[in-house]
Amino acid sequence: MKESDLSVSLGDGSGQNMQRGQNGSPSPDTILVINNLPDQLQLLSSTLRNAGYDVLEAANPKAALRLAANEKPDLIINDVSMSETDGIEFCRRLRARLDLASTPILLLSNFRVDTSNAVEGIEAGADHFLQAPYDQLKLIARVGQLIERKRTQEALRRSEERYRELFDNANDIVYTHDLEGHYTSLNKKGQQITGYTCEEAATLEFNNLATPEDVALARKMLRHKLAGDETSTIYEVSILAKDGTVIPVEVNTQLIFENGKPIGVQGIARDIRARKEAEEKFRQVSQSLLEAERRAITEYKTLLERIAQLAQVLASARDLAPIFKALLEFTTISLPCNALGIALYDHEQVELNPHFLWIEGNNIDITDLEPIPVTTNSDVRRAIVSGHTIISTASQPDQPIPTIFEYSHTDLKPASAMTVPMTIMGRTIGTLEIQCTTDNAYQTEHTTALQMAANLAANTIENVRLLNREREHENQLRQAQKMEAIGHLAGGVAHDFNNIVTAMYGNCDMLMRGLEPGTFLRKHVHDIKDSAKRAAMLTRQLLAFSRKQVLQPVNLNLNTVVIDIERLIARLIGEDISITCNLAEDLPQIKADKSQLQQIIMNLAVNARDALSLIHI
Repeated sequence: MKESDLSVSLGDGSGQNMQRGQNGSPSPDTILVINNLPDQLQLLSSTLRNAGYDVLEAANPKAALRLAANEKPDLIINDVSMSETDGIEFCRRLRARLDLASTPILLLSNFRVDTSNAVEGIEAGADHFLQAPYDQLKLIARVGQLIERKRTQEALRRSEERYRELFDNANDIVYTHDLEGHYTSLNKKGQQITGYTCEEAATLEFNNLATPEDVALARKMLRHKLAGDETSTIYEVSILAKDGTVIPVEVNTQLIFENGKPIGVQGIARDIRARKEAEEKFRQVSQSLLEAERRAITEYKTLLERIAQLAQVLASARDLAPIFKALLEFTTISLPCNALGIALYDHEQVELNPHFLWIEGNNIDITDLEPIPVTTNSDVRRAIVSGHTIISTASQPDQPIPTIFEYSHTDLKPASAMTVPMTIMGRTIGTLEIQCTTDNAYQTEHTTALQMAANLAANTIENVRLLNREREHENQLRQAQKMEAIGHLAGGVAHDFNNIVTAMYGNCDMLMRGLEPGTFLRKHVHDIKDSAKRAAMLTRQLLAFSRKQVLQPVNLNLNTVVIDIERLIARLIGEDISITCNLAEDLPQIKADKSQLQQIIMNLAVNARDALSLIHI
């Protein structure tokens, strides 16, 4: 091939026939011109360049075919009459190549041909036929139409490719069917979900895949679109897959138009099984929460009723026993409980004094149970100091939780425990402890109820304590008043008795002076005088008891004082209490008022009698 057979000429860029290059900048459209006559080739090329096109020139079909394959022109202008191969045969060769099959071809003829030749050229693949002599403006217009049509076809092809790609790779079911419901297409996702191939889907109707209710709904939506009420509709139906699975889908459909008339329906169906499952789970969770809320409200009302009943029982309590019993009943009804203990806290001694212990249905005797020291790191200590309930759980089932119950030497091995401080105005007066043999038996919500009950009981216990102290003070006052009355009585009796004793003393002295020494009557008079002396001693004791005796400090022995007052003490404290005197033989003498010492001893004896009476109660 000669160099003159092939040439490339670029336009001056002054025209408007531009397309975007690879870098985004505008570039002229390219036209391949083929003609074996140099003057005609030159004329045509010049005309096209002046119109703003890039022009590729070829003098024969071989050169043109090579150049078209390499450069991919936007348009090929071919002369019908060429020496080697005519233009019609060249059109057939171009259309036989896949890479050039869509390139538009314009056939030119420099002499008149009949209509059959033009038809043959069009059938060979030419897009248009232009016969000489032709007007240059008409040529340029035709060239522009063919290039624009190619652009439109290319855009349509790319759009169809993108649509096909979206159609095939969509995550939802994409389908089409005619107005009668016969399916005309089904994408890959639709085939995967339903199990039907495109061929199988083409034999189906929507009526075969849905319930009568869903079919009626779909037809209703189609009528709305056909009537122009809506352009697209969204609704939910269920379809039957090939394996019999019922698949709920959300459908979005719109009409397909051809020449302005609806011919079918395009739809996108989204598999909403996961959403339905999520909605069902949400419904179940919501129902569970609603039921839990109802249970919580019911339990709360029940708790309030129990608290009210407990408060009513505690309000009438005048002793500790009914308080402990009421707490036990409230706890065993409200919580899992195998054991319950109540101890009152001694702030000065930092120890707990056990008052009540119940284990697995039995009240435990804690009479001999010693006070329990409160160690620094114990749960009991933390509950007392913080005023908050402490929940404990055993780390191992065979290791019981250390609590106040361990001092009672029981065989219970709890897995859970709760220590509740009994507080009044922030001050802890005791602890309530419950135990259970079940792991994690106590939760945070349990603490509120038991804390309320413990605090109610704490107030009642404090009231009972105050009431007992008032009773004790009243008894002490009453006893003091009795002793004061007895003292007044004893003082009066002592004075009267002392007058009688004084007369006895005087008469005995007169008799002694009137009797001769050695007479036997003097012994009897002496006995009478000794008895009067003992009566005088008893008078002094009564006066000392009544605190009306004048103080007379003398040297005396304490053993003698105790022996002299022992009989009076025995009569004072009662016959049901025995007196044992343990006297030291080597006591030194002291200087004191004997009556006052006797009064001190009698007071100690009375206090001891009162203490014994409290122990027996």
